[in-house]
Amino acid sequence: MMPGAITPEDPGGNPPGGVPSRYSFAEYSPEWPLEFALEAERLRSLLGEELVAVHHIGSTSVPGLAAKRSSTCCRGPEPGGHR
Repeated sequence: MMPGAITPEDPGGNPPGGVPSRYSFAEYSPEWPLEFALEAERLRSLLGEELVAVHHIGSTSVPGLAAKRSSTCCRGPEPGGHR
């Protein structure tokens, strides 16, 4: 289990009277933007000019927000075109 993880067994991880989650959440990590930047660079090197934009989306992209421990990337479409 990750340090700082909020689990269903941790009453602090659920709202009062809330339903336990089957997911583990972790406190925000300043490493998440860095991990995304590395992954974005890897995608740029693999896809070259085909990759117009890559965005860090989801809960790990929000500073200070506890999140599931996986980053989500979104590839932008080619301007003016559809694929």
